[in-house]
Amino acid sequence: MSEEVRAEFITHLINGNNAMHRDELDLAVAEYSLALDHNPNFPLIYTKLGQANFKKKDFEKAISCFKKALELNPGHRETLYRLAMAYEATEQPVKAAVVYEMMDEEDQRKEGSATSPGNKNKSRRRSSSAKSLRSIKTSEVLPLSLRTFTTHPLLIVPVFIGIAASLLIAKAIMPFFYMIPGDNTEILSFFTYLLNGRQINAATVIYVVVNMLIATIICAPLFASVTILTRYIYRDKQTSFGTALTESFARISPLLSTAIIGAAVTALVVALGIFLFQLSTIVLYEIWGVSIRLRPLALLTAPLPAVYFIYAVPSIVIDKRDMESALKKSGRIGKRYFLKTACLLYFVVIVYSLIVFAFSKIGYAGSALPYLCIAPVITFTLIHITMVFTVGQEIKNIPRSETRGGSPVTDEKAGESVDLSAKRRK
Repeated sequence: MSEEVRAEFITHLINGNNAMHRDELDLAVAEYSLALDHNPNFPLIYTKLGQANFKKKDFEKAISCFKKALELNPGHRETLYRLAMAYEATEQPVKAAVVYEMMDEEDQRKEGSATSPGNKNKSRRRSSSAKSLRSIKTSEVLPLSLRTFTTHPLLIVPVFIGIAASLLIAKAIMPFFYMIPGDNTEILSFFTYLLNGRQINAATVIYVVVNMLIATIICAPLFASVTILTRYIYRDKQTSFGTALTESFARISPLLSTAIIGAAVTALVVALGIFLFQLSTIVLYEIWGVSIRLRPLALLTAPLPAVYFIYAVPSIVIDKRDMESALKKSGRIGKRYFLKTACLLYFVVIVYSLIVFAFSKIGYAGSALPYLCIAPVITFTLIHITMVFTVGQEIKNIPRSETRGGSPVTDEKAGESVDLSAKRRK
């Protein structure tokens, strides 16, 4: 390239950048196109041209430009991110998920190379910066969740339907469990067993297990539809409950498999907690003569395993992952946000326990009312988990160039730059 051509190329590139800064998108496209005429093998120009077309909402041209940039410079993080956003803007979530996976693989490759002695300090600095960035943005999620919950109260409907349907089926099948041989004079609900000092029988155990399985099968797709609706709301896109439910049922196989595994592990941990707390009650009475019923505390063990499973739902219905991949990602996110997620789940458990206790005082502990009253809390939990997942994914995928110099982390979608604080103020 001659000096004259090089000078022309740089002039058009700078003019294009200035036009983008002034939001003169047509001029920016023209300047970047002229720059390409002078140097058609420069990948950054294709990325810039793709950005300009994206802002113009000409997503097909933007995708074409990003692909050409990646042909010339494979694995470039910013271009991959922009391409994924363009796929999302054109309602191609599967392709977007594939691009995000490519970004993950590129990160892992770079992290592997960063373990060499010369790169250890650089890798440590990047890791520290990423951790602090995630922490800052997580603190902004709660207002977004509260705003979504208060401005879209109908999100409670799928949760309410799931709980109500599970309770109706549980009531309908209860008579069959009295036919099980043994002392089945009374079949207890799980919470009645926990809160009272009664002994459990075989029919109750089977009844609780079957109910848990039925509730998981019914509630998993309905609860997942709340996750999908929340994602659409966050992206400022319109959709319907029917569309969300259709998307949820499209992922029914990995969704049910993951939900059943998570419920089974949580149930086993709670069963172990019941055994240990019951044993502690006996020991306290036999040795010190202290009579304290510790069995209800076993409920507090439920959030501990649930933390590692709860993010699998958005991984499956948003990222379109299979069961194994979703469980791995959920485990990583659960570990990263363990304290915050555990506090949220403990909040659900404590609120529900207080509701059951209040209804037990007025003689309605065994009714459906306590379950239905917890629907708003479950809905908010689903919204917040989805927000944590979405914002965390957004931050992870935003190119590092957009976070330098103390500027806010932004997400360019549909041609406009939106930061989280702006969303919170809406």
